[in-house]
Parts: sequence; C-alpha cells; structure tokens
Amino acid sequence: MVSADVIPIKKLFREPDLQLFRLSPDATRMLGDVIKDKAKTLELIDFETLRSTDIFGFSYGVHGRFEEYGWVDNDTVYVESVSVTGGRNRFLIELNGRMGIDFTVPMQRLTGRFEVVDLLDNENDRLLVSRTIRANGNKVKLYTISTQDLLDRNFSQAENFKHPLRNAIAYISDAGRVRMAFTHKKDTLLYHYLNSNNKWKEFHTFDNAKATFISVGFIDDDTIAVLSNEATDKISLVEYSLANSAFRNVLFRHATYDLMGAELDDGKLKNPVIPVMRKDIFIWQKLYERVTMPLRIPRWRCNFTIRR
Repeated sequence: MVSADVIPIKKLFREPDLQLFRLSPDATRMLGDVIKDKAKTLELIDFETLRSTDIFGFSYGVHGRFEEYGWVDNDTVYVESVSVTGGRNRFLIELNGRMGIDFTVPMQRLTGRFEVVDLLDNENDRLLVSRTIRANGNKVKLYTISTQDLLDRNFSQAENFKHPLRNAIAYISDAGRVRMAFTHKKDTLLYHYLNSNNKWKEFHTFDNAKATFISVGFIDDDTIAVLSNEATDKISLVEYSLANSAFRNVLFRHATYDLMGAELDDGKLKNPVIPVMRKDIFIWQKLYERVTMPLRIPRWRCNFTIRR
C-alpha cells in the first residue's frame, strides 16, 4: 500500500506557472503568462533555438495584470496591461534578431482613444481597431490600420470598414472577419450579425442581469456556439441559430457546474469546457471600460459575457 501526503489546498488551486499560450502565425514561437519569483512576466519561447526570455513584466499583485496579449505578425507583439487602480497601458513590442545572439525587444507605448478589435495576425503589420468619434454623436468607426500609423495616431491612411452598423457601440471579429455588432436601447443590449449579403440582422436581445449569453465562435455562417443558461438550468454550451434567433442542440452540459469556457477550432469544438466550482466566482469580462450603460459589453475575440 502506497501512502502519500495530502496536497495543501493552496497548492492544489494556485495559479499555474505558465498559462494562456499564444502561438505565433508561423508557429516558430510562443508567448505565455509566467509567474517567476513572485513577479508576473510575459515569456517568449523560441522553438528553433530552444531558448526563452522575458519580454514584458511587472511585480505580481502590485502593478496589475495582463489584460490581453497576442501576435500582430511574426515579429510584433501587442500587450495590454491593467494597473491596480484600473488604468490601462498598451504596447507594441518588436522582436529583433535571434535569441541568444543579437536579440532585442524595443517597446513602444500606444496612446489615444481606440479599442483593438482584432490583431489580424494573418495580415502583416495591421490591426483592426475601433474609435468613438465624439464629434459625430459618439459614433463608433472601424479601421484597419498599420502599427506605425496607430503609434502616430494617424488615421488618415487607415482603411474604413465598408459595412458599418448604424448606432453600433461595439464590434466583434471572428477569424479576421467582422461578424457581430451591438446596439442598445435603454437597458437592453441588441445583438446583430453580418449576413452573407453584407446586411446587418438583429438576432438576440439581452436585458436580464442574471442570464448569460457568451459567443464562443461560428460553427457555420448561420450557427454560433454560445455559453448560456437561457435555455438550460446551468451555463451550458449550446448551438444558436442566427437566422431563426433560436437555441438548437445542447453541445455540452455539466450536471453540477456552470461552464466557464470553450474553444472552436475551424468550427469544431476543442478543449470542450472548463467548469467552475461556484457560480459566484465566475469571471465576467467586458470590452470597453468606459461604456456608460448598465450592461457591460462583450469581450474581445468573442470570449465574452455581460452583466449589470
């Protein structure tokens, strides 16, 4: 009979040392959120040289957390961090040279009022961003813009999105395509999708702070996978028809726990779900920090929900 010590509860449920991997477009490097010596850093791992190095970091629990990071292209990384006071900082980091030889990581801070909608890692040196034009009735506009123009806050050469939705307050991109947008009336959030004829169609309304409706991604042009408890007693993974504005098959439901996340790979489910132990510790996220409405807006890259 083999005996073993009980694992302390703090170790069993502590944060992993390396998490939230982001693979470069050419699959030669990877980013990961790492905890080292009580400091939280962004680690770059090079598969060709088998080396790794920190490219960004701050004291863990003191200066804040990573909100988002990812690849703009094979040599450019976008990082967004949030301080303990709620202030956001956004940076572009260039990866120059070979790791261990002449490697440098010059970093430039992004300023100005804009939101990153998609890093467009399949398009070299370009991002999809939104801006609220206050002089035009707080109209939200979408642009595809180069990193240099974004650093210079020069939108004169940026490419305007050709199919804007009137009164949109936010847009969501899926695999580089603008697929969803949101408007609101009083306390109600209205969901819209862009159909194959480039026409916006409303497909869902949301005004219940106790409900959940989180888009995971597109299964096909008419169907999305959502995490929701509107048609089930637990937050479950469900098919949703855009054309019919209706729930379809339950893809996965846990008997005891609400679901926290799911991923789609080319329209197919992978890494099915991550259950949370208690509903009151479900982590809610939002896209804009400063939206002046009771409902919070869905998160970048379709990993989102809303709450009051």
